[in-house]
Amino acid sequence: MDPTEPRVRHWRLSIRLGALAALSMLLVLPYLFELMPELAANSKVPLPALVVGQTLQSFVLFSALAWLGLRMGYALKLDAPLLRAWVHSTPIPERALRGLYNAGLIGALCGGLIVLLDFATQSMVPESIRAIQTPPWWKGLLASFYGAIAEEILARLFLMTLLVWVAVKALRREPRAQDYWLAVVVTAMLFGIGHLPAAAALAPLTPEFLLRTVGLNMLAGVPLGWLFWRYGLEYAMVAHFAADIVLHVLRALF
Repeated sequence: MDPTEPRVRHWRLSIRLGALAALSMLLVLPYLFELMPELAANSKVPLPALVVGQTLQSFVLFSALAWLGLRMGYALKLDAPLLRAWVHSTPIPERALRGLYNAGLIGALCGGLIVLLDFATQSMVPESIRAIQTPPWWKGLLASFYGAIAEEILARLFLMTLLVWVAVKALRREPRAQDYWLAVVVTAMLFGIGHLPAAAALAPLTPEFLLRTVGLNMLAGVPLGWLFWRYGLEYAMVAHFAADIVLHVLRALF
């Protein structure tokens, strides 16, 4: 890779990330329609046109977000090293597979902890949500790809990188550990807040339900941000996928 050609380098990877995000958007639709059937029923356009439009829009949006994140993060060492190596046909680190396995374990543990806390705090959940039937496991499996790919591109690669980049530019110095940690925590909080619109579509947001929703999502967001910072985007993706498998697949099965 030629370091003097950042646009070419980043676009090749960002387009692939955008395509993966668009595919994940397509895969999450059965899960969304199960939880909120009115999305399809109230649509003013035919369902096939809606699906095609959402997929194309996601491709453009996430390709742009990925490019911005990769461009800002390259000097900050916030990157997608394994995918970058694949795109440019360079060797992948020998310990990458072991690291991805460990990231999966971290994600699965986070998912298990969230499930336990979810059961322990059911009294904070509105009755209307408790009455909703969990979507079938296979729809949860498809939805897990959206969380692992699209949400990680948005939350970690773009937003977390942006926060570190702004801090470094504003303070005019090299990035420090506290810059990354602040970005990890703030991104995790915003990641939790980002789940509120979907929750609000299912039930009124009482203070208890709001705090519970944000808190449970932050529980996963912090380790995901740490994995992105220390190892790369792919590790956060694998951990997010493992957590969602516990939350949306194993819980639906058992």
